[in-house]
Amino acid sequence: MVLDVARRVLNMRGPNVRNQPGGIYIGEPGDRQRYAGPTVARFRVRSVEGDYLVCRATDGVTDGEVDIKVAKPYLLQKTPFDGVSRAGVTYTYTDGATTGTHTINTSGDDGNQQRIATLDSDATDKEFQTIIPRYSPAATGYDGDIIIAMKGVNGGPPAIVDAGYSYEQRIEWLDMNTDARAWCEDNTNVEDA
Repeated sequence: MVLDVARRVLNMRGPNVRNQPGGIYIGEPGDRQRYAGPTVARFRVRSVEGDYLVCRATDGVTDGEVDIKVAKPYLLQKTPFDGVSRAGVTYTYTDGATTGTHTINTSGDDGNQQRIATLDSDATDKEFQTIIPRYSPAATGYDGDIIIAMKGVNGGPPAIVDAGYSYEQRIEWLDMNTDARAWCEDNTNVEDA
């Protein structure tokens, strides 16, 4: 019944309308493969960006030759939270920002894996945070972390503005965070204030 109503509302000739997980799909006639369900694959991390990882598909031994962007899990992304107050805490990801004992450095292996959390009610109460475990990209002597990612999720990852381009590019793959990465207070290598 729902499919019949959708066809009448659309008033299209022979649209491809079908019920699927997450809702009703409405497509062009003959468009049968647009939703094939989720796909899961392994990727090796090549570099870490603010909102996504640059990876290569891997079977664990041999890596592909094409760079593929994989969105970080939402809470690990930079753009949605940079300079934004969330639950009484404002997050800063700016290179050179400091807590007094820690300074953000967005270059090197830890780039885009650091932030400062400042309590809104007391701007002097700051905490330096890093993603733990850190994403370790490929480097001399190390092939890079392997992550598990998924694509084909209803709605997909959010559109992410790709650095260097003036348009939004939808990134299809999403890190499933099977290593349980999270932002954590980091007091290692604390310098004297």
